[in-house]
Amino acid sequence: MSVSLCRFFTTLVIGIGLANAQKKFDRTSTRVISGLHVAIDCDTCSLKGDGLGSYIDGKDSVQSAAGLMFGLIAWQHTTELGNQPIPGRTAPQVRFLRFDLNQPVVASGAKPLGTIDDRLGRVLVAWKHDHSDDPEKNELIHCFADIDTVGQTVESTRVEVWVRVDGEQHVLQMGPWVMGEFSARAKIDGAGTSQARITRTSEKSWRIAAPKGSIGRLWNYSDIQHPINKGLYHFDFSMVVDMPAKAASVQHPARGTHTDIQSLTVEGGN
Repeated sequence: MSVSLCRFFTTLVIGIGLANAQKKFDRTSTRVISGLHVAIDCDTCSLKGDGLGSYIDGKDSVQSAAGLMFGLIAWQHTTELGNQPIPGRTAPQVRFLRFDLNQPVVASGAKPLGTIDDRLGRVLVAWKHDHSDDPEKNELIHCFADIDTVGQTVESTRVEVWVRVDGEQHVLQMGPWVMGEFSARAKIDGAGTSQARITRTSEKSWRIAAPKGSIGRLWNYSDIQHPINKGLYHFDFSMVVDMPAKAASVQHPARGTHTDIQSLTVEGGN
């Protein structure tokens, strides 16, 4: 796994919540899988690809890997918590993700925002964690990479869809587990949202899907300490994650805090 990918996933775990900078976690696995190929395979869904085929980790500055969380990042040269371009990075932005935000939920405060092609778009998917209100107790994160029984289907408690609207960073949250639990950024809210499903379809692949009728809550996240609720949107998607023969699987320390999350994301910005 590249240094930048390792850093991203470590911070991602951090992203779980800077508000609780002392919160620590254990995880069910230390495995991180890089080199994944991701196909967005629904032409009628709210999330679409750019028509250039699968998103391949390490090609055209794409990142796609799995461990603590799964992450698909259209262009890897961005800050972990705010998804802002890193100054001085000149790699071309070749790929993009297409987001349809034209289906607001009535009376939720949302409005149609159009279809957006975002070359900084990213989608992050987690399985679940065992929450504890005891600040001295480590929380247990069930890693995406541990969904390893063929035919197994689980509900994701956290999907983050990162999309720029009118040049400002927004996050569409799906599920009850929100960022800010292990990192120094404000929490958002997943009230009223749906949970996607993750299925281990073979020894080398997963499917991640939110069926028609699924709902996410959109936040303006241009200021990571002061997010603004923009209401609920109907949002569906389907993607296939393949682990080719050349994919790499590495081990990381089993315990984490907001200070070592980066090595975890693929592990995740928590």
